[in-house]
Order: sequence, then C-alpha cells, then structure tokens
Amino acid sequence: MRRFVPNAVLATLIALVTLVALAGFDTRAAGAAGANDGSCDYRLPVPANAVIVNPGDSVQGAVNSAGNGGAVLLRRGVHLLSSSVLLPRATFPDGVMIAGEDGAILRDDSFSFTAIRGTAPDVTVSNLIVEGFGIRKNSDGGVNSSTWGAVHSANFVNGVVVAPRWTIDHVESHSNEAVGLAVADGGTIRCSIARNNEELGIGTIANPRNGGTNNVTIELNSVRNNNQVPGFHHPEDFGEVADDGNFGGIKAIGLRNSTIANNDVRDNDGAGIWCDLECDNVTIRNNIVINHYLGIGGGPGIQYEVSNNGVIRENIVAGCGSRTIVDPGTQGAWGGGLQIVDSQDVSVAGNWVFNCQRAITVVDLGFRQALRNVSFTNNVFISTDQQIRVALNFEEGGDVASHGMTFSGNIYATTNPAARGRAGTATNSIGFIVYGGNRWNNDEMFNFNEWQNRGHDASGRALFLGR
Repeated sequence: MRRFVPNAVLATLIALVTLVALAGFDTRAAGAAGANDGSCDYRLPVPANAVIVNPGDSVQGAVNSAGNGGAVLLRRGVHLLSSSVLLPRATFPDGVMIAGEDGAILRDDSFSFTAIRGTAPDVTVSNLIVEGFGIRKNSDGGVNSSTWGAVHSANFVNGVVVAPRWTIDHVESHSNEAVGLAVADGGTIRCSIARNNEELGIGTIANPRNGGTNNVTIELNSVRNNNQVPGFHHPEDFGEVADDGNFGGIKAIGLRNSTIANNDVRDNDGAGIWCDLECDNVTIRNNIVINHYLGIGGGPGIQYEVSNNGVIRENIVAGCGSRTIVDPGTQGAWGGGLQIVDSQDVSVAGNWVFNCQRAITVVDLGFRQALRNVSFTNNVFISTDQQIRVALNFEEGGDVASHGMTFSGNIYATTNPAARGRAGTATNSIGFIVYGGNRWNNDEMFNFNEWQNRGHDASGRALFLGR
C-alpha cells in the first residue's frame, strides 16, 4: 500500500530535518518516523478450495457453505448486502476467511450498520472495499451504531460479545456512517485504508468482562478525512465534536499491551491518534500524523488520556489545534501536538512536532487519577513563529517537579527571522507560553533562558533555522 504524505508537507519536513542536522544534532529519529518496511506488498494467500462468490450471489450463503475454517473469494465487482454478514461462534469456532479479488466491493443495500460482524474468533477479512454502511437507529435490533465499525469483531447478543484475533488486511473502508474498522482482543488491522467515515477511521472494542482490549496491532494503515461530514457535528460540544466522544483518526479505549505503528494519519477532524481510559503498556511509534483540527477545542496530534505506561516515540506530527480560534485565553491549552492528560509513567521521546498550535499539552484534571511521571526526551519542536507553546495545567495543584515531569535534550526551533541569534541560536528569542492555574487563567510568557532557569531542560537547545 502506498504512503499518503502530502508532498508540500514532506518537503518542508525534509528541509527542516536537514537544517537541524547541519546544526549538529542527531536526526535519525525523524528518518525512522513513518517508515514503511515494505511488508504491505505481501497479500494473504487465499486457499485454492475457497468458495467463489460472484456479484449477485449471497455472500452469507457462500460463507455458510464454506463452513468452519473455510474461505470465500468475492469476484471483482459490487456485492450488495441486504443484511450484515454474520459470523456466530457456534458456526465458525475456528474462524473463516472472507477475501476479495482486486476491485471486489461490499456495498450496503438495506441500511445495515455493519458489513461483517460476529462472535467467531480467528476471522480474516482481506482485500475488500467496504462502503456505505451504518445508520444510528435501524432494523438490526434498534442498536445505536455510533461506535460500530463497518467491519466489526463483535456482535450484540444480549449485550456486546467480542470476537478475538480478527485480522483485517488490505481492506479499504470508506463513507460509512460510524467507524471504518474495529477489532477486539488479539486483533490486527494492517495495510488498510479507513477514509471519509462520518465519525472515526479505526477503533477498538472493549471486552465488557474487563473493560479493555488486549494485544492489538494497528500498523501500516492510511487513516484520513474522517469525521468531516457536514451536519454530523454537534455545536454545543466544543463547536464541532461528534456526539459520543469517538471521533477523529484512530481511537482506542482501554487498550493494553498493544502497538500503533507506521500509520499515515491525516486530515481527520479531532485527534489523530487517541488512547483513552485505562490504556496500559501501549506503544505509539513511527507514525506520520498531519493536519488535525477541531473547532474551539483544538484537535491534538497524539493524545494519551487517563492511561498508564505509554511510549510515544519517533512520530512526526504536523499541523494541529483549532482552525477558528487561536486566543489561548479563550481556548485554553488544548490542541497539542503531543497531549498527555491525567496519565502516569509516559515516555515521550524522539518525536518531531511542526507548527501545532501547542507543541506540548500536559493536563492534570484529577479525573480518575492524577498526572504523574511524564518525560519529554530528545524531541524536536519547530514553529514558524517565535512561540513554542508549552501548556501545563495542574488543576489539582502542584508543579512540574511534584508531578514527576522531566524535560531533557529537546530542541526548540523557529524559522522566524525575528528570532535570529548568534551562532544559529535563539536562546533569548523563542518565547514560551505556559498556561497554569485553574482553568488556564494564570498563563505566563517567557523566553528559553527563563524556561531553563525554572529548572526545565538543562540539556535542551533553542535554535533559529534559516539564514
């Protein structure tokens, strides 16, 4: 699968990386970010005895005919579904494979809120285009589908029953009313495209038994232009927020022992990548996250919220915040390129953040748990104006030291000629805006020397990038 990096953004980032390298700093992390290992050239093999499905044939009938552990192959063309393809555990205890030839399309024909769903484990969905599924109140038992993926490894059977170890590979899911693709425990979404879905590109499904999702891999996907349908947003919620908190590019709730890596995430309204509510031991690495905005609230690039033991490293984040309001006194300190909220033991290292409304947002709201032990190490923050906005808010009291926060070896750089200093530095020119106190009212502005004099980032550097 090809990468979807805008040429202008990529060219700008390459130029900035070159300038930082010429200043004598290690730029290997930027080269690693978003790297594609080429494995998307490989397609999952379809068994020779797969049941063939021509356009107009019953997909459900073919799947039932293939049976437990079997496979079906959809021929090129449009396959209209009059209802969701259902995969119950009792019928498929060892799973089933649903694959397509290039150009095989599953299209909704009867207001089904999913194309494929079920409780069977070890299901593989491969090489399909899935389009146009989902309405909120529908004939599928009246279930509100706002968090359901068009391909969804669960079903509603007297409550949500999840299905483990689904693999979604080389699937394009677009123009669906809710979520493009979603997996539960042990699931993998790779080499797929989730675009132009009305709410969210990729999501995870929490197990009702423990409230979490374990051992998930989301890698090498393109996630773009989600949550952008006119009239879908609710203006009372930060101006443009989908009504149930599931919106943007990739969002995981209660994710544990999992990896989100090498994805190209861009142009989604809301967060680019968002791990929320008791995520634990999650690594978010080597992703390209570009252009995430959201009304008054500000869309963050990568957000780790009310969660623990996170690693956010070697990502490129460019363009995030609010399109409409930039006054920090009005908007507060949301919209960070790297945004940590009420989380503990989080390492943020080797990331490149370019022209976000706030480079860093760290918030302690005291929701469920306090903010503790967040480190920012060897990151590069670049702005085309003179201000690197660092938002620190401790509504429960305390300061950077008491919350165990550390800054070390970070580069704060600007391309604005007004910040030009001696020997390529901008020590006395780059301005920091730090928002503190209750509800952002006690914000301060100071330069890099004052930032260090307050005990922050003694090994950090401020740079002017330009002539």
